[in-house]
Amino acid sequence: MAVSVVDMHGSTMRDANLETAGKLQKLLDELSATRGHTGEARHSHYNSVLVSVQATLGDVPLVHGMTSVPDLLRVFSDGCLRGRRDRSPERGAMKPEHILGIPSCIYTAAGVLYPERNVALVFRSSVETDNEVSASPWDSGHFCNAQQGSLRDLSQEQRRSLFWSHSLPSPAYREYLVHYVASCFDSATDYIDNRPHRYADPLGALTHDRWQSRIFEVRVRERLTVDAPRLLAVFIPRYHRVTFTEDFDRHEQALEGAGVSIRYYGTREKLKSVVSSWMRSHLGITK
Repeated sequence: MAVSVVDMHGSTMRDANLETAGKLQKLLDELSATRGHTGEARHSHYNSVLVSVQATLGDVPLVHGMTSVPDLLRVFSDGCLRGRRDRSPERGAMKPEHILGIPSCIYTAAGVLYPERNVALVFRSSVETDNEVSASPWDSGHFCNAQQGSLRDLSQEQRRSLFWSHSLPSPAYREYLVHYVASCFDSATDYIDNRPHRYADPLGALTHDRWQSRIFEVRVRERLTVDAPRLLAVFIPRYHRVTFTEDFDRHEQALEGAGVSIRYYGTREKLKSVVSSWMRSHLGITK
């Protein structure tokens, strides 16, 4: 009997969904086992904060950092962010992409600016419905280089396998993010503010600073449209305001007219802290 293309596509999607569900359940089980090893106090903490963490982080926006204002102007001109291999084919893949097998993508983090940058774009979580994403509880660059703890002496293939065993698509990664934060942090606020964790994660990643694993890295495949329906906020150094062109002013006015917040921060402010403060306000965190 002939199998239609639609049937084949549906079967592939069901297989992918089952694979994701199985991977998510395995990761949740590992979190549960780690909580069990720590004692009743940790179980009580997890149960007491889970609902509030879900309410705060379940729909948390994505943050993308940029090195320079000229980069932002090019993005506004192009109308999208693009992965480096798409943007500059001659430069090829970055080291983590090569070692870990990461496709060309735009790097963001769930609710947190990482690393420190000069410009930040904050996207609505709804961009994940229009784009293919994968997310993991570490920065891929540091994961690729770290030699501490459970990463010590891993071969390149073992490291790649471990990385992808902890990478999930949307919306599954958001469920894992909520349980991860509730299991390891005092509160959602501590995650947003990049504060130290309270309890260990299953692999001990949070114990080693070089993992930089207090973020969830969310990778958006190939390109991400930059427009008012997708953006929540843009953060720009105040000292650049006088150098902008009429073309930028038109972009700014159009975005602000559509409800996007354009924030200029001072030379004495750290952009990470500025974004964190804005994020707490946006998420309704009052303490």
